[in-house]
Amino acid sequence: MYEKIGQLLTEKFGVDPRAVTPDATLRSLGLDSMSLVEMAVIMAEETGLLAEGLHMDVTLAEAAEHYRAAAGSAR
Repeated sequence: MYEKIGQLLTEKFGVDPRAVTPDATLRSLGLDSMSLVEMAVIMAEETGLLAEGLHMDVTLAEAAEHYRAAAGSAR
């Protein structure tokens, strides 16, 4: 899921791939609250998953874990 998030950030939001690290936060990557909502919508459309608990200061590793948890509860 981490790779999917990274791909989305670089392709849809123009984030520098070198900045996409597990400990980077959405805020540190220059995303705002509207970008967070847009990211969640795109992820839901592409994966069928809606992760709870995402916020601007969540790290990419934590965001990936939220999506893994959503995938586990969807089963």
